[in-house]
Amino acid sequence: MKFRNIKTLVAGLALCVSSSAYAGLIDIVGGSSGSIPGGVALNNGLVPVYGAGTTSRSGYYGSEIQLTGSSQGYYLTFEFLGFEAAFHNEFNLGATELFDTENHAGNNNWGSLGFFATVVASSGTLGFSFDYNQSGDAGDTVPPGTVANGSNPNPITDANAGPNFFVSCDSGATDTNCDSIVLWLDDNGVDSDDDNHDDMAIRITARLPEPSSIALIGLGLLGLGFASRRKKA
Repeated sequence: MKFRNIKTLVAGLALCVSSSAYAGLIDIVGGSSGSIPGGVALNNGLVPVYGAGTTSRSGYYGSEIQLTGSSQGYYLTFEFLGFEAAFHNEFNLGATELFDTENHAGNNNWGSLGFFATVVASSGTLGFSFDYNQSGDAGDTVPPGTVANGSNPNPITDANAGPNFFVSCDSGATDTNCDSIVLWLDDNGVDSDDDNHDDMAIRITARLPEPSSIALIGLGLLGLGFASRRKKA
């Protein structure tokens, strides 16, 4: 009887692990639902990222991106998907610059342009930012600046919001919890009314580390089962 109970406990733990494995690790918090492009211009990244025939993508404006659901840290992959921007734009994680549009030819460049993987130690607001118009050329109507996660303007509620990013889950365009998102920057450049959000696109994918602690628990339970069988014998 004891051994059967132990097997039931192991099965229950396996079910819990399975459920948590499919829970989304990235939360899209707050903001307003909408779609891109929001203006009259074409978003040049939709077809390269989502496939032929894609003319729009649903998601959220003015949101904050958070990591959730784990106390053991995360593996994050950052992928530079492309850009359509005359401005010199950058993507940063904390104080570290990961991607820079000036490192690639032209101003309409799509494809997998590079990636960077790191470990984020705890849950909470993910500390990334976009720096836009870093060249600060004379005559630019948009001065150099930064859009940071946690203070992302919402153009739906503020017509003068300025540069901002739009976010969409890969699992489903209206999802707010998933393991992979794409960030779409609008640097409010020369065509400030285009609202197409294709000036820089970054994919972030999250996964958990190997569940070594769960493996240790499993070994312990197997040991209990073996001890129970020896006692019965």
